[in-house]
Amino acid sequence: MSTIHQILKKHWGYSDFRPQQESIINAILGGNDTLALLPTGGGKSICFQVPAMALDGICIVVSPLVALMKDQVQNLTKVGIKAAAIYSGLSKREIDITLDNCIYGKVKFLYVSPERLQTEIFQVRLSKMQVAFVAVDEAHCISQWGYDFRPPYLQIAQLREIIPDIRFLALTASATPAVEADIIQKLEFKEGYKTFRKSFDRPNVVYAVTESEDKQSRILYALQKTKGSAIIYVRNRRQTRHLSNWLKTEGYSADFYHAGLTNADRQLKQDLWIRGKIQIIVCTNAFGMGIDKPNVRLVIHYELPDSLEAYYQEAGRAGRDGIKSFAIAVTNPADRSSLQQWANSQIPDNETIRKVYNALGNYLQIPLGSGKDTSKPFDIIGFSNHFDIKPALALNAIKTLHQQGVVELSDSFFNPSKVVMKQSNEALYKFMVANKNLEPFIKAILRTSVGVFDQFVAIKENAVAKLTGTTSQEVVKVLNRLNQLDILVYEQAKETAFISFLQNREESKYLQINKTLLEQRRNLIIEKAKKVIEFAQATSCRSKIMLNYFGELLKRDCGHCDVCLEAIKAKKPSEIQKEIEQLFNQRLEIEVEEFKLLVNVGNTKVRNVIKYMVDQGELLHTNGVFKLVR
Repeated sequence: MSTIHQILKKHWGYSDFRPQQESIINAILGGNDTLALLPTGGGKSICFQVPAMALDGICIVVSPLVALMKDQVQNLTKVGIKAAAIYSGLSKREIDITLDNCIYGKVKFLYVSPERLQTEIFQVRLSKMQVAFVAVDEAHCISQWGYDFRPPYLQIAQLREIIPDIRFLALTASATPAVEADIIQKLEFKEGYKTFRKSFDRPNVVYAVTESEDKQSRILYALQKTKGSAIIYVRNRRQTRHLSNWLKTEGYSADFYHAGLTNADRQLKQDLWIRGKIQIIVCTNAFGMGIDKPNVRLVIHYELPDSLEAYYQEAGRAGRDGIKSFAIAVTNPADRSSLQQWANSQIPDNETIRKVYNALGNYLQIPLGSGKDTSKPFDIIGFSNHFDIKPALALNAIKTLHQQGVVELSDSFFNPSKVVMKQSNEALYKFMVANKNLEPFIKAILRTSVGVFDQFVAIKENAVAKLTGTTSQEVVKVLNRLNQLDILVYEQAKETAFISFLQNREESKYLQINKTLLEQRRNLIIEKAKKVIEFAQATSCRSKIMLNYFGELLKRDCGHCDVCLEAIKAKKPSEIQKEIEQLFNQRLEIEVEEFKLLVNVGNTKVRNVIKYMVDQGELLHTNGVFKLVR
């Protein structure tokens, strides 16, 4: 067995682990249930990927986000590690073949949505797998006190009934003490479990909230003061395009991003921004998950986010390289009122929930008494127009049905064309001899789709067309024919969201609605919105407020958020600053040690003035010397 350091170097190219990673990995290797609380950018995936490579068997990764699963499978495949994923929208054939490969093939990681864990086909196959351990990503989803509660997470612990000696690694980037306790209880951690918490403090990130009716002016001011890559978060898709176009007229390199774009557009915009070809990305909260760009200098919230958890994660995309960066929220009374109204509208009344449930069954043509585990493509706009329901109201009702464990709405994603061979090499050779007209196509498929005998792999119809001197349309026809002849399984590309019925459909009047849970969720959403507003209106250290929210005590003010800087400025003794400035009258710079002798740094007021001058850019501290900016 390779050592974990050898594995880290071989597959990911790193010589050292980040703080806490090695301890978490050793806890899993030691057979312990483990909880890892690592802030955004803390390297959660390494914590389960490295021990999985060190152990025999497959690692099952539970994740709620299809896009994130697909990204991780793609990234693992790039470094030569076999990985697969099961989620809503896959055909039964795809799921069947994927699970077979997890039993008999060499798949090392199986990513699965929590809803798929409860299906009979998964549980039967699971009992035949050699499972190393289960990694539960976004583990806060298991808690009703979390900001993204998903009832199917509550069933994860039932995997212990199928594999009694299984160990769990739960990972999250945002958990309050109540959520932390909930995760440990709901996953039924065994005695001797380990908990690791990396500090949520980001001392290089400056939190600031600016009050303004003219938000665009404040954005321009922030961009002028802070050079480098930037993210601007807004609430709706229309606003992403509007702000992006406006920034272009102001001379900035900007683009927009939201979940409604095609996969190709999203990928292109994301890649250009990551490579620095675009400075500013204006986006909804669909942007950022799984992205680890180190040199983001500025994150702006054009409107207040829904919760401090969301704000921390999104603001946390700034300054991952450890260099000073800024997280700025631009707000005003109308903005805060809008957030309160949003929170109050998130849980529809029972009548609306039943109406939307019945409409879903009719729209998707699900007969009464059937539909369990059925997944169908879903267009929220088309659905809303058909039944004359406002899209926002329909979406909230569907999300509530999801919270109740009745249906599942996947995030919109792109599924590329995929193919897997059903025949052996020998049988395929005989088929080509008997069907000479299809031989060039089969050879082109084998040439462009490495690993096609083992599992589903992506296929590009245009690449096969180029090799065969035909068109993509002709290639699609041939692939469908080979599919009908049982030579291979072909799944054509599609891009859509999916709705899955987690229970058989019943008459809406009999739908069981947990009113207590609904009321708890309503109160929680409203409370979390209040915490965001309190943060925005705070008159005390914002870093301290943020850390206290996550159960971490910051003993003294951070000294660099906007509230702290204003306090320092208000208390600034002008005479001390004048004395410091006079030191530079006859010289350009002073070495640090000499500076300490000339200035009474033991005095708190003096230290505060020096810090203030450095933070304001009036005094530069570089390469062991101080310089005054005149």
